[in-house]
Amino acid sequence: MVPSELRGWNISREVAMVPITGVEPKFVAFWIASITCQNWLTDVVKGVAYSGINIEDLRLLPVALPSLAEQREIVRRVEKLFKLADAIEKRVAAATLRADRLTQAILAKAFRGELVPTEAALARRENRPYEPASELLKRIQSARAAPQEPKPKRARQKNA
Repeated sequence: MVPSELRGWNISREVAMVPITGVEPKFVAFWIASITCQNWLTDVVKGVAYSGINIEDLRLLPVALPSLAEQREIVRRVEKLFKLADAIEKRVAAATLRADRLTQAILAKAFRGELVPTEAALARRENRPYEPASELLKRIQSARAAPQEPKPKRARQKNA
């Protein structure tokens, strides 16, 4: 949409200025952005290396034009829905940020062992023995340091 005060200004080759009178400009803009219109425009694209829409094809673009009052009401409702969509998008972004922070907080608690009872706490609650990791490491080191009996050699089998 170009305001009337820019009438006569130069435009690039990729832009067409199609003067339209007696319609709500935003209604036409919303129509052009619609899937129905985009599908129609896709069907009339020409070119291989450089594709575009011929101005003559653009003049044939079908536009469903209700009364001016209806066009204005449609624009009002669409803009209201866009505002709602923007508000929802902001809420989703905020919720996503909160969820990411919550995920990090949960992971931090998990690595600190704060989400579930430790094995030591479970053993105390169930009145059963518990071997701390330090004791387990000592036991493993002792076992490695102790002389081990050599493994008996297996006899080789001869091929028949």
